[in-house]
Amino acid sequence: MNVSEKRTGDTVVSIRYRKSGVEVSFASGNKLLLSAATFTEFRVYEGKELTEEELSALLKATYEDTYYSQALRWLTKRVLTEAEISAKLLNKELDQDTVYSIVKRLKDQKLIDDEAYARTYAKDIGAFRYYGKKKILQELRQKGIPEDVLKTLKFKEETEREKAFRYASLLNSKFISPSEKKKQKAYAALLQRGFDETVAHEAVESCVVPPEKEVETRLLDRHYRLARAKYARKYGGYELNQRIYASLRKKGFRHEDIKAIMAQGEEE
Repeated sequence: MNVSEKRTGDTVVSIRYRKSGVEVSFASGNKLLLSAATFTEFRVYEGKELTEEELSALLKATYEDTYYSQALRWLTKRVLTEAEISAKLLNKELDQDTVYSIVKRLKDQKLIDDEAYARTYAKDIGAFRYYGKKKILQELRQKGIPEDVLKTLKFKEETEREKAFRYASLLNSKFISPSEKKKQKAYAALLQRGFDETVAHEAVESCVVPPEKEVETRLLDRHYRLARAKYARKYGGYELNQRIYASLRKKGFRHEDIKAIMAQGEEE
C-alpha cells in the first residue's frame, strides 16, 4: 500500500466562513463547523487530504468545541466554579477526558477561577446576604470549592460583628414577638446565617429590643383570644386553662402576664 492509499480518511473540497465558525465540506459529502481556533490548529485548506487519524482528531476537536461553546453560554448567565461546570458537562454524558480538556481551556483563559470566586463570594455575597463565616464556607463547599482554597480565605472579626449587628437590627424590625421569644428567634436566625455563638449573642443583646409594653399587651390579648377560641370547642374548665396557658408560654409570653389576662378573661 502506497502513501496516497494511506490518506483515505477524507478530502477537503470547500471552505466557507460563517458567523458561527468555519464550515468545511468533504468529498464524502460530510460537513463540519469548526471554531476559528480549531481551523487554525489543524491547518485546513481546500484539497487537503486527511488520514483517518487526522479526521478522527478533527472530529474530536469539533465535538469538544461544541460543548466548549455551551460552557461559554453557561458562563454568560452566571459565574460558575470548576466543580459546577464539570458537573454540567458530565450531565451531557461527555467522557472525563473531554470534560478535563474543556475545563482546562476555561481555566487557562481565566474564565473559571475558584480562588477568585471564593474571595468574591466571601466578601460581596457574604455581606449582601448577611452570611457569617460558617455559612460562607458551607455554601462554598457545596459549590465544590476545594479545601486548600477555603483555607486561604480571611474572616476579620470586626467584619463578622458588623454583618451580625446589621442583620440583628433587621430582625429586630421584622419580629413582632414577646420579649423572650423575640431574642430566641433572633439568636437562632443569626446562628443559621453562620455566625458563631459569641458574635450572635452580642448582636442580639445590642440590637434586639423587646416590643413596647402596649404592643406586647395587644399581642398577648390577640393570642389569648385565638387560643381560647381554639380550645374551647373541645375543652372546658381546668383543662381549657391549661391548654391556653401552655400555648401562650410556648409563644414566649411571661408567666405573670398570662395569668393576668386569663384572670381578666374569666371575669368577662
